[in-house]
Amino acid sequence: MPTTARPEVLATLRFITEHQSEPLTLAKVADAVGYSPFHLARRFKAEVGLAPMQWLAAQRFLRARQLLLGSDASVTDICMEVGFSSLGTFTRRFTGEVGLGPSEFRRLPDRLHDEPARFAHVPGLDPAGGRLSGRIRFTEAARARVGQDPVIYIGLFAERAARGRPVCGSHLRGTDVFGFTDIPPGQYWLLASAYADDDPLRPLTDAWPVAGGTGAPVRIGRGLTSGQQVLMATPGEWATPITVALPALTAERTAARPPIPLPVPMHHGVWRPR
Repeated sequence: MPTTARPEVLATLRFITEHQSEPLTLAKVADAVGYSPFHLARRFKAEVGLAPMQWLAAQRFLRARQLLLGSDASVTDICMEVGFSSLGTFTRRFTGEVGLGPSEFRRLPDRLHDEPARFAHVPGLDPAGGRLSGRIRFTEAARARVGQDPVIYIGLFAERAARGRPVCGSHLRGTDVFGFTDIPPGQYWLLASAYADDDPLRPLTDAWPVAGGTGAPVRIGRGLTSGQQVLMATPGEWATPITVALPALTAERTAARPPIPLPVPMHHGVWRPR
């Protein structure tokens, strides 16, 4: 999100953060900041990348993840504490955002201990689809935070936020280049996050890691889209939390499709980390 956001957007971010466990609607939020729901929703999404209620959900699911792994509270109690009144709605939306149900997410650390996430690529669903390659760069502050050999998760998402399972993605270390295959043609957001070590719990509980993207949507056709530049930076004050359970994306039993060991086959030649 730009550092010079409109006053109504900043007021909305503050209001949602302070009242996220309460019953909120777009109309209530808009009334609190003194704008019409239509005007507020349009401005907010243009600057943040999500609608106000989607950003609220990201905050709630981050808190739910932290409670699931850091407390013995029941799923029902956690559901109520983070602002949901229906366990069914909470479970359905948590699964869609995180990629696993609440109970399965709570068991994930034990599963990752037995079957760690692999440094690998999970392709898209279209064997005749497009390919994508590029390079990851770090700002000086981001590099200082994650060190010279960070663990990186990078993927293609339908929206400008890491919500739900990506169309395809990779779990990298020891390289600053990436390649994706079998991508259904369309428009996506290329997003990444980085961590100083391979502790599988860190991506599950870290609220605002070093993260980045291309800054604009990427259009994928049937051929190769190359030369993508992903800039990684330290998070701003109002960064959107990453909701998807990143280590689950390339762990054998929780990946959407069988992970492919690196280097990634790119049909005509092979993409290799270097």
